[in-house]
Amino acid sequence: MESRRDALKIMLVSAAAAAAGSSTSTAEASLGTETAQKQLAGRAPKSTPQFEAGPVPQALIQPLQTGDDLGGTWKLATLHPILAGAVVIELHDLEGQSARIHVCARKGEALGLASTPRLDLMLMNGGNGTTASEEYLGRVVLGLAALIEQNEVAAFEAHPELAKLMSHDERLTAYKDSTALS
Repeated sequence: MESRRDALKIMLVSAAAAAAGSSTSTAEASLGTETAQKQLAGRAPKSTPQFEAGPVPQALIQPLQTGDDLGGTWKLATLHPILAGAVVIELHDLEGQSARIHVCARKGEALGLASTPRLDLMLMNGGNGTTASEEYLGRVVLGLAALIEQNEVAAFEAHPELAKLMSHDERLTAYKDSTALS
């Protein structure tokens, strides 16, 4: 029998594909690598050594672009560069809510709200894994995971630095009490 997560994932694969099909040009320029790096520059953890932001791994979410609908009222706001061991995807909805998904390495059992064979998508809502997520937002994250899974092999080839992503547990240890985990 399928789990609820599996059922939602199946439902959202087509939704993600439909959203992704709305645009075919690259979003590298529209996402603005320099802008994203500047936005995150002040977010480096104070208790750890300085680190540089990596490139924006657009290949993970192709062909999505900033502003694309992801389902319901949720839109892709920003794909940030690799920083502090994760890729951060920001979503905004029409009601002014925002959500941050940290794409981390998956090492062993899946930990995130959604996952792929190589990656965990962690919804960072300040709840330490105990806060219930809005069901529709969960569906959007599952749809993103399905899209990322389709792009995963090509993305790792296009962005070899993705192999250096940290697992969520590794990030919790390395960046405890840091804004890198928000």
